[in-house]
Amino acid sequence: MDGLPVVINLLIATCFQVAPTIFAAWVSASWLASRKVPAINSVATLIAGLTVLGLGTFWLAFATSLAVGPINWAFWVGLAVTAVAGVRKRSTLDADIGLACALWGLSTTALLLWAFGQTGLTGMTEAARIRFSHPLPGDNVIPFEFAQHLRAGHIPTPMHGDWLSSDRPPLQTGLYLALALPVGLAAEAAYQIVATLLQMLVVPTTYIILRTFGVVRTSAVCGALVVALSPLVIIHATFVWPKLLPAAMLLLAWALHFGPSYPAMKHDWRAGAIVGLLSVGAALSHGASIFTLLGFALAALATWRISTVRYAIAALVSFVATYLTWAAYQTFVDPPGDRLIKWHLADVVPVEDSRSALEATRDAYSDMTFPEFLGRTWEKFGNATVGALDFVTLGPQEAFRSAAFYHFMPAMGVVGVLSAFAVLISLAGRRRPLAVAVLLSFAVWIVSIFSVSGVVVHQSSYFPIVASMILLVALVGRWPSLAAAVAGAQLMFAVALFPPIG
Repeated sequence: MDGLPVVINLLIATCFQVAPTIFAAWVSASWLASRKVPAINSVATLIAGLTVLGLGTFWLAFATSLAVGPINWAFWVGLAVTAVAGVRKRSTLDADIGLACALWGLSTTALLLWAFGQTGLTGMTEAARIRFSHPLPGDNVIPFEFAQHLRAGHIPTPMHGDWLSSDRPPLQTGLYLALALPVGLAAEAAYQIVATLLQMLVVPTTYIILRTFGVVRTSAVCGALVVALSPLVIIHATFVWPKLLPAAMLLLAWALHFGPSYPAMKHDWRAGAIVGLLSVGAALSHGASIFTLLGFALAALATWRISTVRYAIAALVSFVATYLTWAAYQTFVDPPGDRLIKWHLADVVPVEDSRSALEATRDAYSDMTFPEFLGRTWEKFGNATVGALDFVTLGPQEAFRSAAFYHFMPAMGVVGVLSAFAVLISLAGRRRPLAVAVLLSFAVWIVSIFSVSGVVVHQSSYFPIVASMILLVALVGRWPSLAAAVAGAQLMFAVALFPPIG
């Protein structure tokens, strides 16, 4: 492909990586749907399977670097077989799942061209650090570096700066090793494309969830576009520290357990296992997912979404058994692996600190009175609402981008305030369990994080942000023209904030 314009090279590489993966996903989910499995359960099963694929690949690569190549080729052979089966049985392909997959593929391709159309396939991870924000640290390449060390058969300590390999969960590392094109693409470029594809799972997830909520197809498409065009997704699906992938997993767990399909599935152990795998996949992608899962637990009690014994056991066993494998790595291979926990819960950053996370947290609160704790919590909540109306204030583009990177409502674009109100309005309707789960997951994080200045988007789970946008579209979705107007406003804001050329 030498001699072609960089944007054409980028488009070709993206299509070769993205198209087979998405078509195989469509075929697989349609096969499940043809067996009377609801669309959301079919999609959730596939995405829960990413937990098994990513963690399994990680452990096989850790056991022997010789396993990486065969796993990668086996995945692509599986894609080819699945694609051939789909072509031969086109009549079984589900239209709604197909539209979700089309949204996934088109939004991923559009974002990659938007972000890297001028720079192409060279230096993609470095370009991602500055394309849509102020210069960011090298966190986006940590999963890639981990994968390269697994390929080489040696993991240094520390691995990245003063960070240990055990400080960041491994799922994106394993998924990159499995999913990347085995030939024809440089490792760094393959990593960026695969990682962006994984983060953009929030787009088809949004569409499927809205359809499950009874939103008409046109409005559900508009809802997916509202999410895809939000600053949150544009920034963090380009700078690929793995935070949107767990959001997609948490969204599906949320919709299954707190949504309208729950009464029909609460007796099914398989549904419990899927929710458990989605939850642990989120935790194995980004540690802040734990705050959301604690919020889910409280919301289940508050809304009496107490499942049957078989559902609960399946969810618990799938979560605990899977997570313990990573805990074993943190404990025995590259200990202690608790730096992020101490950072969030006690604001302890230095790697030299030898205290356990429990000791550091206890010491952080030892001299704090209860009134002081309440005051800090209220201050943190205030910081979480900073910049609510920044999008209507004239000012430098850099100020807009900074607000969208750090603050919650600007991260949603033009729908920030409306989305917050949508959550509150939903408390009074049939979506009350969903809204309670969003609010409690956010509240748990606000209360738990120690630093008042640490109440920023990138130290949180991204689930409440995307879920709030979904609840907004669920409210306005009965009027497709209104949903289209919201999506159009989001598009205009995105183009103004992140010009395609610049």
